[in-house]
Amino acid sequence: MFPSNKYTKELQRGSAGIEEINQWGLFFEYLMLNFGHEGLGRSSVITMMFDQMKNMYLFFLLKARTYLVNVVFDTDNPATRAELIGVPPTEPDLDARTTAACWVGLTYILPMLFLHIWDISKVKMDLEGRSRVFLQTSIFRKYLNYSEQSRSKVRVSHMQVAIMNNTADLAKAYVNVLEMMQMLGKIVLLVFFMLTQDPQALPILALIPALMVVFGWARSDRLSKASEYAGPLKKVLIDLTCETCAKYRLIADYSQRAQMNELFSQRASELRRSLIPEKEVELNNNYFPMWLSPLFTGGYIAFAARMVLTGELSLGVFLATLSVFNEVCGDFSGLYRHIMDINTKLDSLKTLTKYFNMETEVLVLKDLCEHRRKWTQDAVAKVIQQLPPPDASGLLRSDLIPISLNHVTFGYSDGSGGSVLQDVCLSVPQGKMVAVVGTPGSGKASFMRLLAQTIFPVSGHIEIAQHLRVLFVAQLPVLFDQSPWKNIAFGRPDLKDVEIAHSILKELHMPQTLELLKTDVDAKRARSNWRGEATGEERGGPLADANAAKGGENGDYIALQSADTARDDSRIAVDDDMEADEKTTLLASCCSADTELEGVEIYDDFSWQERLSFTEQVKLCLARALLMNPEVLVLHRPFHNYDAPAQKLVARVLRDHMANRGLCLPAETWAERRPRTLFFTPESVVQAQLADVIWQIDPVSASVYEISPQELRPDFCTSENAQMVAKLREQWQSPHAKGG
Repeated sequence: MFPSNKYTKELQRGSAGIEEINQWGLFFEYLMLNFGHEGLGRSSVITMMFDQMKNMYLFFLLKARTYLVNVVFDTDNPATRAELIGVPPTEPDLDARTTAACWVGLTYILPMLFLHIWDISKVKMDLEGRSRVFLQTSIFRKYLNYSEQSRSKVRVSHMQVAIMNNTADLAKAYVNVLEMMQMLGKIVLLVFFMLTQDPQALPILALIPALMVVFGWARSDRLSKASEYAGPLKKVLIDLTCETCAKYRLIADYSQRAQMNELFSQRASELRRSLIPEKEVELNNNYFPMWLSPLFTGGYIAFAARMVLTGELSLGVFLATLSVFNEVCGDFSGLYRHIMDINTKLDSLKTLTKYFNMETEVLVLKDLCEHRRKWTQDAVAKVIQQLPPPDASGLLRSDLIPISLNHVTFGYSDGSGGSVLQDVCLSVPQGKMVAVVGTPGSGKASFMRLLAQTIFPVSGHIEIAQHLRVLFVAQLPVLFDQSPWKNIAFGRPDLKDVEIAHSILKELHMPQTLELLKTDVDAKRARSNWRGEATGEERGGPLADANAAKGGENGDYIALQSADTARDDSRIAVDDDMEADEKTTLLASCCSADTELEGVEIYDDFSWQERLSFTEQVKLCLARALLMNPEVLVLHRPFHNYDAPAQKLVARVLRDHMANRGLCLPAETWAERRPRTLFFTPESVVQAQLADVIWQIDPVSASVYEISPQELRPDFCTSENAQMVAKLREQWQSPHAKGG
């Protein structure tokens, strides 16, 4: 729980529970979280300790001023001659006092060198920046682990505001607390000075914090209430801006630019007006402590003037006390402003608390990883008992483990879609192409995402061996605002062999993307002397030994383990990362604030995406998936965005990918790669007949079962579903027939 487990019950209730938590109590837990972080906590303690040097320097200045007036410059009092520091007794009085003054002046100067060095160190330490990055990396990591339901509740623009603005607010509030600690230390030293020099001024000095507390208590909620209206309006304006930028083409096509301009102007004016009360309250709050300094300084002058004139109070102490009043009033003013500033940033803390404590998939993925591990171990133990497959098949025994649906039930928690699947049990061997068919609205998209394990069953399990990577490719293209190469190689960021990508793009007939990729790679080579180096994804040496060890059961088991180790297994790496994430607290497991990113490539020319046709963009996403070359590929409506010739091309490419166990990889190393399994949703009977296996979704019974190609209907209906549709059509048409 963020920021701690103290308010677990309230945080589990979401926004309503967060509103019930005392906001200053929540802020205190956030401070403890920062202090508990190894890097931030240590740096914060060092900062608070060394910041007191400035207070010690001020205390010395007050003592020095008093010493100058009461001793060095008091030539009328011979007794002060003995109090001069750093001068020989035989030196003439005028020279002695001049020398003492020089020593005092030197001690004014020297400490500034250390203070300057310390302030430079503070800048380099950058506590505010590190605290901000601490929060930003943590909330970003959290968002990447959100469940589908949590992600649907958070607007993209709101998450952007949270990462950029809310984290900056909290980082500033944290630094404000450290600055307040310095001010409190300063006030303690000044009070001590007053106790030793002018105890009679203490009652007047005590009135300052008393008045500040009363005023602060009375005005604490004014600024929050004044900003209540402006906060939502800021979000509305940000949402409007983001949506306008994202959907400009729609606005232009419907000739609504003028209306959107008017709407934006209206929202911006509303926000401007809402900020005026906030500024008025802030101005009045700031002026109150500004009044205190002249008020109390003037009062003290009137109170102590007679004592100075009568000699009851020395001139040096009087002048030093005036300085103390100015300093104390300034510090209390600073404390007050910091408290008010923190108070306005507590809404950011509530927002981040809400986002940090939303539901994630971490525990689900951890359980899934553990289940897959145990299931794979049991499956391996079973296939070891079988006869090894023929060498010509290019299979290990682990490749005989099927992909299974074991009593899978799925439905949406909000009840909108009812039960999509009910107690489904199916199985298919690895290396098969599976077509998933069903009528519109039967749940094909949900089923495909279940297979890809991007959503999870309510009960039951989809059994996929742990060493198999699974990739889901959606119907619509998704491109990053990055270079063409980074988009294509996203699934394999360490890939240096550009020729493999070139070959895949040629197979898909993508001349536009090939030209873009060539330009991008040439530019990259020119910038960094980057060279394409061949990288294999063959099983390699360990598997050659593994294949030689197929003779006995023990040898075959070793071969299975070697194969699992040698093959790329990014899915397991992700799951292991989730498990590690669960073992530690969310924020403590984020990237270290000391980490500096060097050589980050900033790519801001996204016009290449606009130059690509929609079909080319869809092909680019398919090429990206084929380049990653997962063992299990799940494609939702892969033929939908193509014309007939392109559909035939994509069908051939997918078949080649299946047959060669990876597109454009060396045919002679075919046996050294695992079989590839492909699930897809076809658009027609012809496309469905390309598959080795056909699964039919029946929305009436919420079941899935295997059918033969001969049982396919043009509309992908089951016989029972077709009868129900015909009956509904008859009922709909009969009133019209009677009325006609």
